[in-house]
Amino acid sequence: MTHSLSEGENALVGITAGIADITCIQWAYYLKNARQQRLPLTLNPRILYRGYVANCANVAAGTSFQFATAGALNKLVLRGAQRELTDVEKVGTGFLAGFASGVVASPAELVMTQQQLKGGSVLQNVTNLLPTGPSTVFKGFFPTCIREGLFTAAYLGVAPVLRTHLSSAFPGTNEELHRVLAATAGAACSGILSHPFDTAKTCMQGDIERKTYGSFLQTCKEIHSSGGYGSFYRGLEFRFLRQVWQVWVLDLLRVKLSPVLFPYRFKADTSLSLELNVA
Repeated sequence: MTHSLSEGENALVGITAGIADITCIQWAYYLKNARQQRLPLTLNPRILYRGYVANCANVAAGTSFQFATAGALNKLVLRGAQRELTDVEKVGTGFLAGFASGVVASPAELVMTQQQLKGGSVLQNVTNLLPTGPSTVFKGFFPTCIREGLFTAAYLGVAPVLRTHLSSAFPGTNEELHRVLAATAGAACSGILSHPFDTAKTCMQGDIERKTYGSFLQTCKEIHSSGGYGSFYRGLEFRFLRQVWQVWVLDLLRVKLSPVLFPYRFKADTSLSLELNVA
């Protein structure tokens, strides 16, 4: 027997997990963005947490979107069959859910990036950005979609798959150790593949005036000319740290929060572990 949450229930789990995640790790977003744009680093909490509200909205909305979309895709793939998703299906539906969430993440991260650079409130930045039109509001949309697809594939696909294989290979060992190891491996894969897209996205969104960074291809050429391929990996240390945390905590909260928020879904057999919307 397997349990299934509705898209709305998955979304609520995603919102709760996203806000908990970003509250702990917002500082790493600022440091990563600063390194990518070659700006000075700081340890001032008032600066490190600048853009926190916008990023909470971004991550909560994005994670809820990813959870709900992945759940819907899982149901579509299974078509009512009573079986587990294959490893490829888990990673694939995770990527598609993440890619689609770019429509939420891209404008929200634009607000956060502009607030980190220029200060002001969320409302002030939104008010300044809206009149500029879709070409600015969705600047960095494509690299955001690719990055979110790879990241979501990591925490909804790669990490759970690795955790399951570790548990099978080493029965009786600590499950949380498996979760940490799977999160580290998932974050490493996601980070290496997605960081060039994230760097391009950050540079594009930090330059809405298009003084240096225009289209995605122009931005990639400019980044490469500033220091070769290594320039695409500026800030990777902060993003890797952040992603290990995020892949671990989102996988953990996805499993642990669902029975707490929706206990009626788990009354039949509390010993069963949750697999996201596999019924």
